[in-house]
Amino acid sequence: MWEEYLYKFFEYMPLYLGLVLVPALIRTVIDTAIIKIKPSTFELPPSSKESILSIKYEDAFSSFVGTSLYAPLVEELVFRGCPYLFFGLTGLVVGNIVWVLAHPSWQLRYISGLPLEKKLAFTANTVFYYSCASIFFSIPWLQDYGLLAITYHMAHNAILTLGGFFHEIELPAPWKKEEAEFFRESRGLKRKLEEKYFRDTKPSEIEEEEEELEVDFEREFFKSITPSEEKPVKVKREQTVIARAVDDEEWLFWRSH
Repeated sequence: MWEEYLYKFFEYMPLYLGLVLVPALIRTVIDTAIIKIKPSTFELPPSSKESILSIKYEDAFSSFVGTSLYAPLVEELVFRGCPYLFFGLTGLVVGNIVWVLAHPSWQLRYISGLPLEKKLAFTANTVFYYSCASIFFSIPWLQDYGLLAITYHMAHNAILTLGGFFHEIELPAPWKKEEAEFFRESRGLKRKLEEKYFRDTKPSEIEEEEEELEVDFEREFFKSITPSEEKPVKVKREQTVIARAVDDEEWLFWRSH
């Protein structure tokens, strides 16, 4: 039994190269050279240290297990194994369509700032790649070798994940240095803005001065005023509003101190 699976594994190798690796290379070239999307777009923001060694062991382990083991197993069973088992070829086709469209559906969130034409080009390029990959991963299921489909899917994701790790350690890309500098500058700008606009300040102390009113109380305007016991009006910052009359006008001008 295991000899048969091993034989089939190597028998599928040319199909894997032609339907998965070559389309992946084509997709990468189109994304970077034509659509102008950097490979690091779908990664987490880089830290100040350009090395995977700055990542905690538990984070790296969790990322590897989730991407290389858990995701391939679930995807193969949910999108190909179960649909093919219960609904035959039609179920396999429908499951593959959903699997293909599921990938650009979340990846597009990372490029939401690009023009619409680039988003459409990225969607078409992504659908092309995953359509080719879905054909390869479906062949073992159709030949009753579903375990090999899962194995190839896990191996493929593991290669990509580990390749990303070693790429970070040995060959840090120039754009990652630029992005790291961008994030450092952004944090510095944020601190400057906070210091300038959000630092703690005490209310300014306002000194109130009394002013003498030089008015002619014989004017009819003042004769019509009824005396009251009201206190001066209080406004913001404990400012006292004082009335002042100008000789050649019939209005009161308000001045705050």
